[in-house]
Amino acid sequence: MTMKRFVVLFLIIGLGGALYGQAQSRSTQSDRVLFRIAEQRLQAQDFAVAVQSYQRLVDEYPSSSFTPDAYARLGMGQYYLGNFPEALKAFRLVQDRYRSSAYRNQMPFWIGSTLYRMGDYEEAVQILETLGNLDLNELVVQGLLTASYSHSALGNMEESAGVLRPVFLTAEGAVIPGRVGEYPQAAFRLMNLLYEADAVPQAGIIAEKLLEQQSRGDLSPLQIRSAHFIQAEAVQTAGETERARTMYEGLRSGSDGISSLAYQRLFQLAVQSPSTEDDQRIIRLAEADLAGKPEILVPFWTKVGSEEYRNNRSSVAELYLLKVWEAREVVSTPPEALLYLIEIELSSGSMERALAYIETYLAAQEPPSPLVLVRGSELYLQKGDVVRSLNLAQRALQEGAGRTDNSGSWVSKAHYLVITGLYLQGELDVAFNRIAAVLSQGIEGDYGPELLEIRGRIQRNRGDLEGAVSSFRQYLLMRPQDAQVESAMLRSLLELGRMEQVFDTGRAFLAGVPEVTKRLQDYDRGMIEVQYQTGLAGIHLHEFDAADVILSRLPDQGEIEVLPQWYRRLLPSVLYYRGWIAYQKADDAKAIRLFQAMLEVDTNHPQAQEAAYLSGWAAYRLGDWNSAAGFFEGTALWEPDRGYAQEAQFLHAKALRARGDSAAALAVLDQIWSDQGGNSFRDDAMFEKAGVLSEIGRISESAQAYKTLAVTMPASPLAALGMFNRGKNFFDAGSFEESRSAFQDFREMFPGHSWIDGALFYQGEASYRLSQNGAALLYWQRLIQEYRQSSFRFEAMRISAEILREQGEGRRALSLYNEMVTRYPRESEAEGIQTLLEELSLVIAGLSEREASLWVTIENSGGVDQSAGRAAILELGRLLVLEQTGRGVNRAGIVPLLEKVVASSDSNPAEASEASYLLAEYNIMIENFGQAAVYFVNAAELAGSGDQQPVYYYRAIEVLRRLNRRSDANTILEDMQALYPDHELTARAEALLNEGQN
Repeated sequence: MTMKRFVVLFLIIGLGGALYGQAQSRSTQSDRVLFRIAEQRLQAQDFAVAVQSYQRLVDEYPSSSFTPDAYARLGMGQYYLGNFPEALKAFRLVQDRYRSSAYRNQMPFWIGSTLYRMGDYEEAVQILETLGNLDLNELVVQGLLTASYSHSALGNMEESAGVLRPVFLTAEGAVIPGRVGEYPQAAFRLMNLLYEADAVPQAGIIAEKLLEQQSRGDLSPLQIRSAHFIQAEAVQTAGETERARTMYEGLRSGSDGISSLAYQRLFQLAVQSPSTEDDQRIIRLAEADLAGKPEILVPFWTKVGSEEYRNNRSSVAELYLLKVWEAREVVSTPPEALLYLIEIELSSGSMERALAYIETYLAAQEPPSPLVLVRGSELYLQKGDVVRSLNLAQRALQEGAGRTDNSGSWVSKAHYLVITGLYLQGELDVAFNRIAAVLSQGIEGDYGPELLEIRGRIQRNRGDLEGAVSSFRQYLLMRPQDAQVESAMLRSLLELGRMEQVFDTGRAFLAGVPEVTKRLQDYDRGMIEVQYQTGLAGIHLHEFDAADVILSRLPDQGEIEVLPQWYRRLLPSVLYYRGWIAYQKADDAKAIRLFQAMLEVDTNHPQAQEAAYLSGWAAYRLGDWNSAAGFFEGTALWEPDRGYAQEAQFLHAKALRARGDSAAALAVLDQIWSDQGGNSFRDDAMFEKAGVLSEIGRISESAQAYKTLAVTMPASPLAALGMFNRGKNFFDAGSFEESRSAFQDFREMFPGHSWIDGALFYQGEASYRLSQNGAALLYWQRLIQEYRQSSFRFEAMRISAEILREQGEGRRALSLYNEMVTRYPRESEAEGIQTLLEELSLVIAGLSEREASLWVTIENSGGVDQSAGRAAILELGRLLVLEQTGRGVNRAGIVPLLEKVVASSDSNPAEASEASYLLAEYNIMIENFGQAAVYFVNAAELAGSGDQQPVYYYRAIEVLRRLNRRSDANTILEDMQALYPDHELTARAEALLNEGQN
C-alpha cells in the first residue's frame, strides 16, 4: 500500500473513532473542541499541530471521555513525525490502560509497526503476527506486510514469505481468488519473496494476477515491469522458451534494471543456441539500446562475462568484465564482476594483478563488498601477508554487520580468516575466544573442521593436551584422512604417555589410507609423521614386528637426494629406531646396517653415539670381534660424549680379548685402570685384566690383579668376586695349597659375604686333594653346620660321608646319608645315596662290604624280575655257598631267591641252570643228597650243550653213587657217554661207577 492511500485510510478510521467518541461523550465543550481541532489537523496531515492539540487535551482533561482516543491519535501523529519512542509510549498506554478506546484493537498493528521502525524486529514480529488471527482487512494485511519486512531484516527469508502465504495462497498452494487485487502491495511483496526462494511457478501465478489488475493504478510502472519479468521467468521455467523470449524482448526498452535483466535472459537463451551469432546480436542490441545508461549496461555486461567464464571462455569473459571495471567511476563495480576478473588473473598466474584489482576497488568503493574483502583476505593469506589478510577479514565482518545476507558462506569464511590471522600473529587467547564464540553461535559454516584444528593447536601451545586431543578427534570425525591433524593428535597422545592409544589410533588411521599414499610417494609430511609416531608407540609397547612394518614404509637414505629438508632432519631418528627394533629382535646384522646408515646421514644426531655403541653390541653378539672392537673404539673416542665413552672403552677391551688379542686388551684395560679422573669402569677393567691373565696362563699375575682390585676398591661389587675367582683359579690350576690360602683371604676380607660357603667348600676340596682328609672334614663340617641353605652342602656331605666310611666311622657317615636322603631327595637319587645308606646299615649290622652291597642290590633292583637282581642273587649265592665267606646265617635266606631264579628257566635258562647248581651244592652242605642230585640233573638239563653240562652230570653221578642209586647213576652215565664220549668227566664217571662194582 502506498503511503498516500494508507493516510487516507488512517483519516477515515480516525473520523469514525471521533464520531464514536462524540456520541458517547458527556464531556465539556472545551475538550470536544480540542479533539475536533486535533482531528482536523491530523486529516490535513499537519501532524505537528495535531500532536500539540492531542497532548493539550490529555494534559488538561485527563478524565475526558476523549482521552483514550486522544492518546491513540497522539501516538499516530508522533509516528508520522518519526518520534517513534513517544509514539510507542502512547500506543502501549492505550493497549494497557484505555480499554474503552475505539482504537484499542488496532494497537498490535501500531505497536508492531513502531517497533519495526525502531529496529526491534524480533518483538515487532511477535506482535504483528498476532494479526494473522484476525479477519483480513487493509490494516491487518499492512501489519502482516510489516511483519514480513521484519523477518527479512532478521535474515529469516522463509518466514518472511510464510507470514504472507495464508493471505494469498491456500494450503495446497493455489491463489485465493480476489486477494491479489484486494491487497496488491502485499501480493507484490510475496511474489518477489517466492521468486527469490526459487518458487518461480507460484511467483508467476501471482505476477499474472497482479497484471490483470494493473489498470487500477495500484502498482507503479516499475512494479508492473517487475511482474512482467517474473511472469516471463515462470514461462521460461515451464519450458516455453520462445514465449519467454518474446516476453523478454518486450522488456528490453526502459531505463530501469529490468531492461538489463531482460537482456541478460535473452543472452542466456542465445548462449544455449548452437550459433554464436544470436548471443552477439543480443550484445549489440543491448549496447545500442542501453547506450548512455551504464547503470543498466553494467549488470548486463556482468552477466555476459560470468556466463562466458562459466562456459570456459575466459578471454571473452575478460573482455566484458573489463568493460564493467572501466565503468567503475560512473557505476559501482558489481562484486561478482570483480571476483571473476580476479579469478581470471589468478588462472594466468598473476597474483599481483589480482591483488591490484582488489586494492583499486577498495580505494574507490565505499562501502566495499564483504565478498571482495573476504577474497582479498584469502589471497593475502596465501601470499603470506597475515596483517593485511587479517585487516580485510575484520573489515568484511564490520561492513557486513548490518546486512541481511550476513548468514552466507562469506561470513563463515571471514570468521575463519580472522581467526587464522590472529593465530598466525600469536594472539592465541583472542583467537581461542573467537573460535568459542563462532562455534557457540553456529556460524562456522563449512569451516567448522578448520576452527577445530586451530583450537587444538592453540590448546597444544597452552599445554592443554587433553583439550587438544578432544579438538583433533572432533576434526577427524569430519576429515578422517587428514594426516597433518592425525599427526598433531598422536603427538599430543605421545606427550600424555598414552602409547596404546597412539598405537591403536595410528594403525586404524593407516588402515583407512590407500596403499599408494602409505608408500609416501610425495613425502607427505603429515603421513610420514603419523607413521613415525605410530612406530614409536609400537616400540614402547614392545610391538616390534608391527612397529618395524610401519617404520619400514618410510623413505630411507637411498633416496636422500630427493628428500625434503624437513625429512632429512627426521631420517636419522627413523633409521635409529628401525635399527633399535632389529637390535631388540636380535637381528644384529640388520641392526648394524641401519645404525651405520644413520651415521652416514648425521653423526651429530643426539642418538648417533648410541647407534655406534649398539652397533658394537650387535657385532659382539654375532661374534664379529673385529667389527665390535672397531665400533666400541669409535664410540669411546666420540665427541661430544653422551655418556657411552667409558663403557665403550671397556667393551673395546672385551672385544679385543674375545678375538684373542690379549696384549691389546691388557693395554686398554691398563689405560682404564690408570685413569684417576673418575672412570666408573676402573674396577671392571682390573677384574677383566685378571680374567685375561688367567686365560693366558699367568695365574699368579691374575691373582695379584684380583687382590689389587679388592685392596684398592673394596666397595666394588667385583672385589669379592675377584677374590673368590682368585682361589678358584688356583684350584683349577691344581695349586691347591695356594687355592686354600686364597679362599682364606677371601673369608677374612669379606666375612659376611654370601659366598663364604663356597670358599669353605673349596678349602675342604683343596685339603682333600692334598690328602689332608682331617682338614677337609673340618672345613666341610663348618659348611654343613652353619650354611644349611648352601648349594655346596650336599656335595660336602657326600664326600665327608665317604671319608668317614673309609675311616671306619660308619655311624657318622650313616647320619650324613640319612640327612641327605631326607633333605636332598633329588640329588640323593642321582648319586645313589639311598643304596649307600642301606649298604652301610648292613655293614654296621655285621655284613661284609661285598655281601651288604649284594643284598642292597637285590633289594633295590627288583630281585628276580630284573637281570641286575638275578646277577646279584647268583653272585651272593656263590659267595655264601661256594666261597662260604659270608655270614652263614644268611645262607638259608638265599635259597628262596635261588629257587625263584630256577623257576624263571623259561626266559633265563643259563641263570636258572647256575641257580639250580648252587641249590644242589647247598643241599650237599646240609646233607640232603637226594635233593642235591635232582638239582644237579636239572642244572645239567638247563645248561644245554655248554661246558657246564658234563660237570653237572658228573656231580649228579657222585651224589647218586653216594646214595647207592647205581641204576640212576648209570642212566646219567649213558647220557654222558652219548653226548660227551671223549670228555674227561665221562671217563672219570665210568671209573667211579666201576670202582664201586669191584
